[in-house]
Amino acid sequence: MKLNRFAGKLLVLPLAAVAALSGCGKTSTPAPTSGSAPATTPNSPVVARVGDSVITAAELRRKLGEQSPYLQARYEQMKNKKEFLDNLIRFELLAQDAKKRGIDREPKVQDEINKVLVSQLTSEMFDASQEHDTDAQLKAYYDQHIAEFHQPARIRARQIFLAAPAADRAARARAKRQIASFLAKLKTNQLEASPQSPRHDDYQPTMFQDLARRFSDDPMTKGQGGDMLYLSQADMASHYSQPFADAVFALDEEQPLSGVIADEKGYHLALLTQRQLAVDLPFDKPEVKRTIHARLAWQHRMDAFNQYMAKLKADAHIQVDEKVLASVEPPAPGNPPPNTGGLVPPPVPPRARVVIPAKAPVVH
Repeated sequence: MKLNRFAGKLLVLPLAAVAALSGCGKTSTPAPTSGSAPATTPNSPVVARVGDSVITAAELRRKLGEQSPYLQARYEQMKNKKEFLDNLIRFELLAQDAKKRGIDREPKVQDEINKVLVSQLTSEMFDASQEHDTDAQLKAYYDQHIAEFHQPARIRARQIFLAAPAADRAARARAKRQIASFLAKLKTNQLEASPQSPRHDDYQPTMFQDLARRFSDDPMTKGQGGDMLYLSQADMASHYSQPFADAVFALDEEQPLSGVIADEKGYHLALLTQRQLAVDLPFDKPEVKRTIHARLAWQHRMDAFNQYMAKLKADAHIQVDEKVLASVEPPAPGNPPPNTGGLVPPPVPPRARVVIPAKAPVVH
C-alpha cells in the first residue's frame, strides 16, 4: 500500500523520534523471527512484552544510557520514562512488521546488516586487544623516523634571478645594472604601499611577481612569479647557492625585500612571504610517545587483520571469473555510486600530529 504525500509527511516526525529514542543503528533489541525465542537479558525483569519479544529492565536502562546527560535527567520522571518506553515499543512494532513484509530480506537491507556485522566484528577482534609496546620499542620507532620529529626552519620566498656567470664580466655588468634598476622600482613601490602615501594609487601589489615572470632566468620559479615554495636553508643553498640562502634567511617581516645578492651564477633579488619555525620534538615529550604508540597500535591491528584475512581466504573456496569481471562497467558519471555491500577499506593510520608553528604571512 502506497502512502500519499500528505500521510508521508505526517509520519516523518514520529518515525524520527522513534529512531532517535530507540537508539536505531546502535544496539537496538532485535525482534525475533518467526519461531525464534524472545530476546531476553538473563535475570532482568521484563518491563514490556511486544508480541513474542520482550523489553527487559536491563535493556531499557541501556537505552536510557545512550541518551545525552540532559535527556537522561528528563527521563527520571515517570511520565517521560513511559514516553521513552512507548517509543521503544513503537520501534519494535515497526521492526516486526518490516520483517513480516520481508523487508529484512531485501538486498539493500542485507547490505546494511552486513556492514554492521563487519564493523562489529573488526571492532571486537582488532580494537579491544591492543599490544602494549615497551619504551624501548617506542624509542626504536622514534629513531627510525627521526625526520618526522625534527625539522629545520623553512621559509617561503620569491626571487628574481639574472644569469651572469662569474667569468663573463660584460654579462655581469649588464645584469648588475638591470637588477639594481628592479630593486629601485621595488623600493619605490614599497613606499607607495602605505595608504598615507600621496602616490598610493600607483602602488602595484604584484610588481615583484610581474618582474619575475618577465625577466627572471630561473626556469623553475619564473612561471610562478618567482615563488620558490618552502625551503630549508640547506635546501636553498643546495638549489641555488650558500650566499643566496644566507641572505634570504636573514630577511624578516620588517625588511622582507633583499638587496642585490651576488653569487657565481649571477644576481638575485628575494622577497620573503612566509616563515615556518623549526620543529624539535624530543622523545621524552608525552605527546610524542602518544603519537608513536597510536601508530604502532594501528600497525599491530593491521598485522592482526591481515593475518586473519589470510586465514579466511585460505579456508574459503574463492573463485573469480575474470571474463565476467572484465565485462562489468562502472556507472556513468553523475549516477549515484552502487551500494558497497559492506566492503570496508582498511582503517587509515593515525598520522603523527607534528604541528609546524608559523608566523602570520607577510602581506605586500
